[in-house]
Amino acid sequence: MACETDFAVNSPITVADGISLTLSGSIQLTSSGNRFFVVEPGATLTLRDLTLTGADVSGDGGAISSAGRLTLDNVRLIDNSATQGGAVAATGTVRIDDSHFVGNQAARGGAISIGAGATLTATTSTFVQNAASVEGGALYLAGSATLTDTTWSANDAPNAGAIRVLPKARAQMDECLMRDGSSNSAPALHNSGETDLNRCIITNMNTTADYGAVDNDGLLRITNTIFLDNKSVDANSLHNHTVTTLNLSRVELTFVTFLGRAGNGLGEVINNGNLTMRNSVINSVARYTCYQGDGVADPMPAFVSLGGNVLSDDNVNAALGCFFKNEASTDHFKGAPLNVVEDTMGTLLVFPTADSPAIDGAACIATVTVDLRGVQRKQGNGCDSGAVETRPAETFFRMYLPTVTRR
Repeated sequence: MACETDFAVNSPITVADGISLTLSGSIQLTSSGNRFFVVEPGATLTLRDLTLTGADVSGDGGAISSAGRLTLDNVRLIDNSATQGGAVAATGTVRIDDSHFVGNQAARGGAISIGAGATLTATTSTFVQNAASVEGGALYLAGSATLTDTTWSANDAPNAGAIRVLPKARAQMDECLMRDGSSNSAPALHNSGETDLNRCIITNMNTTADYGAVDNDGLLRITNTIFLDNKSVDANSLHNHTVTTLNLSRVELTFVTFLGRAGNGLGEVINNGNLTMRNSVINSVARYTCYQGDGVADPMPAFVSLGGNVLSDDNVNAALGCFFKNEASTDHFKGAPLNVVEDTMGTLLVFPTADSPAIDGAACIATVTVDLRGVQRKQGNGCDSGAVETRPAETFFRMYLPTVTRR
């Protein structure tokens, strides 16, 4: 069904079991408080080129509550609110393409709430200035999510300013940008389930709370990712902690770059669980590049090097720094391998210094064939440590951080 004029929705439109409804048109649907759509189990709703704004309900799903199949294609959900899932709450299947969630609010999942057993697939979409009063400023995930080419900017919540991944939930994030966290949000991502970050940039998460960018008490794998200029009281970029004496959280870092030029936290990376680090770079002005738990409050933490790491600190004792239990011969310490230049267009030029041990200093990995930009690894005599692979005669690479505005 093609829609040609804006209109107000005075009561929810229910898509019943067995019904497939498609609405399209470059129009705006407004509400004085009512939910727009309810999708029942066995039903399908597809929305294209629409704007939904103004829903304000008690319960789950401010604009849309879906237990069926929901597809959003070039849809804008703006200033909707609910108890959970300010714009969308789903217990079925959700697919989102080229859509924008702005200014939505809830207690949990300011923009979206995905229930246990539900699935979310989102591509080329933005989440801006959404807020939760409890956790998950943009996304509250109890099911599974595959997120590709997504931007998360200026979202807010006391816990997980952008994304909250619950125990038993699963998130796969590729080519993501997370930026500009508020001073009250900590961290941007809180993972208690299983999460993979690949080819992402996490920058300018500036908080007065303990953890700046990422907090983990589950299983977290990070590859080809840059953490840039995040700030907090404790862990500027990454905090990995244990839940109980029998359940240590786990982080795997592969080709990751941490660059902290202004953070005043205790450490750029703080580990109180199990953490492995391979072919990665940490350069920080924090008190310590890394801070390793002492094994008293947090039992048996392990900070393990798999080689090819470049750090701006010493490999000192466990109470003071990145104390690898098995320091590798290919690890390098007390280096300053990265420079950053910002031009007037907001483009960041990030590159190893000419004499950096990060260049050609790492053993290549068969399962990681490209860098953050998609450039083939390797380009020289060996692979480069960190998220970027330097091409011949190239001493920098470009990262384009788009300017995100309300739509």
